[in-house]
Amino acid sequence: MNAVKNRPKELTTILIILSWMTYRILGFIFMPSIEVFGGDVLPTAWIIPLGQDALIGLTAPIVVYLLATRPKIITYAIGLAWVWWGIADFGVGLVTEIFQPPFKSPMGENTPSLVLTGWLLTNLALELYAFYLLLTPKVRNYFIASEKDKPLSLKKTPLSGKWIFAIVAAALTGLFFPIMAMGINGFFKMLGY
Repeated sequence: MNAVKNRPKELTTILIILSWMTYRILGFIFMPSIEVFGGDVLPTAWIIPLGQDALIGLTAPIVVYLLATRPKIITYAIGLAWVWWGIADFGVGLVTEIFQPPFKSPMGENTPSLVLTGWLLTNLALELYAFYLLLTPKVRNYFIASEKDKPLSLKKTPLSGKWIFAIVAAALTGLFFPIMAMGINGFFKMLGY
């Protein structure tokens, strides 16, 4: 099979980063914190970045699956568009944070506001790196050259399909983020913030 033999090693990195983006289902978790829904943590403007986060988190497993098992030009185009959407959403989140900052830290009252900014910037950097890797000639040519190949089984994908564990770990991170936030808040409280 041409797709397995000519697969660039960068594809594994891309799949892991995009699998991680599943954590963005936390957009659903924070929706009740938005002012329009009766919350007292986030102004109404946060509905846009959190809504997009929720959609990106829900679609991440689908995009990763397609990129891993169906190396085709259309899949490549879908992957590029989806990653670009994720990058744009981080931009919207950062702008929203500047112009409509949270009423109080979504990670707890002891957590400095820079922690949220750092979280957004770190994940933006990851997504930018995945976008850069997708644009490299080696990765692009892989999808073009594999156009006529049959879909790959999970065993023939990078990491033999173990990228699914990254999706599950990211989903659990998103779902249990409020518990993680309590831990982060406790850490900063211990430091005297």
